[in-house]
Amino acid sequence: MDSSESYMDELYEKLSAAIMNAITSSKDVKSLMKEMGSHGLITESAVFNLLLSLEELDDYVNPKPFSDKIYKLEPSGTPPKPKTVL
Repeated sequence: MDSSESYMDELYEKLSAAIMNAITSSKDVKSLMKEMGSHGLITESAVFNLLLSLEELDDYVNPKPFSDKIYKLEPSGTPPKPKTVL
């Protein structure tokens, strides 16, 4: 990893920490987390869903060109025969 990648990683870690600090220092968030915790609603899957939501928000705020997104489709039987154009 070169120094610019290391620097960017450090910035992202600082940003992540700042966001988490801002979220968790909110009185509203603390209150809701306490209530959810008392009902056993804060689970690993809930945290995972939150992270996915944040990733979707990032995609919405910083859209990437379609060519940057790679999708892998599983094969579904035999491929269609190519059409001939005359």
